[in-house]
Amino acid sequence: MKVSHIFRVDALVVSRIDGRNTVDSVSSQATVTWESTRDGQWVGAVTDYLVGTDSVRRPPGITFPTPIVITRPRQPTQVPRFVVPAEGSCVPEAAISQVVREGIVTTPSVLRRGQTWSDSAETTVCRDSIPLRVTTVRRYRVAGAELRAGRLVVLIDRASTVRMRGEGRQLGEPVQLSAEGTGTMQLALTADDGIVAAGEGTNELVLTFTGRRRSQELRQRSTVRIVRR
Repeated sequence: MKVSHIFRVDALVVSRIDGRNTVDSVSSQATVTWESTRDGQWVGAVTDYLVGTDSVRRPPGITFPTPIVITRPRQPTQVPRFVVPAEGSCVPEAAISQVVREGIVTTPSVLRRGQTWSDSAETTVCRDSIPLRVTTVRRYRVAGAELRAGRLVVLIDRASTVRMRGEGRQLGEPVQLSAEGTGTMQLALTADDGIVAAGEGTNELVLTFTGRRRSQELRQRSTVRIVRR
């Protein structure tokens, strides 16, 4: 069965460059259509992606729909793995597909109010063409259940921590990048298929960029919303 989701991120970014602060806001919205296969994968595409501040547009250089293939975890302690676009690839398609991770949840076979579990992973992503090693830990708790539009949904609270480390070169000079962040998310999963019906949460990330001539600190607070269409 094919499903469609909209992932929207609204972010406020405070940049500190050589002691001077600037404030920016940016929003992005990805529309994804996908389906589960018998071999344990999610196969689909990002059919549209819009990003901007005062006005929104598609990012240049990307053709839509952009295919995605994700290996679904078999255990609640595991996380999804991207096959297409390949994890760690520094291409625009990989960057826009990362938000899809927010909408995949692997649960124990039986859920009870107050039940907890966690997953963790080490992955590689790119930021400003610099490969980053990312360590993520996510903790889940079943908050309850309710009826929505005649369907039973399970309510799950998720708390996460993330650390990033990487180094590379920009304009011929060595640079280092590190980041730490936290996040909370409230998710509603339909009980009959385990697919996210809705979600909303916030993430905070502090990122430090250090080069030989310049240092920069970014503080980003973002709101994430997921809607199943």
